[in-house]
Amino acid sequence: MQQNQTTQSNPGQVLGIVGLVLGILAAIVSFIPCLGIYAIFPGIAGIVLSAISMSQSVKVNAPKGLAIAGLVCAIVGTCIAGYQWYIWGSAAKEITKNIDDLEKAGKDFEKAEKDLEKLDRELDKLDDNYNGSGYSSPDAGDYNQAVEDASNQYNDAYDDAQQQYNDAIQDAQNQIDNMDLNP
Repeated sequence: MQQNQTTQSNPGQVLGIVGLVLGILAAIVSFIPCLGIYAIFPGIAGIVLSAISMSQSVKVNAPKGLAIAGLVCAIVGTCIAGYQWYIWGSAAKEITKNIDDLEKAGKDFEKAEKDLEKLDRELDKLDDNYNGSGYSSPDAGDYNQAVEDASNQYNDAYDDAQQQYNDAIQDAQNQIDNMDLNP
């Protein structure tokens, strides 16, 4: 006696299970800081497999629960991973911009320092010429005042360049500290 059993097969069931597993994996991994961006890969695979599973289930009028659950989990995980990807990309651009600004400030500082060194050499040369001549006149006070003024300008310019450099470093550090790296 042979029994005739008819079993209804769901051609999308295996793909639905795989899509659900990948979707759950993507959703879980997407919440891990720094690693969540990699959840985009199983998430996309879960979306594709769940969509194929749903398409096959619709064709044979079979249950679509696994496919829908896999699709939802994969979409959620992929969206969270995509958001983290965006945040990390924005942070990298901002850090690169701050580094470029800092390098520019450093070059400006080096240029100002070279200019100040040149001014210092000129002042030393002028001072040597004056002291070596043995010349003393009523204008010596004017010369000493000019040397003192030039020396003060040198010191002021150096202090200003140093302050600009320190301000640029502080601004870059503040921008890095104020960046919101959390999704």
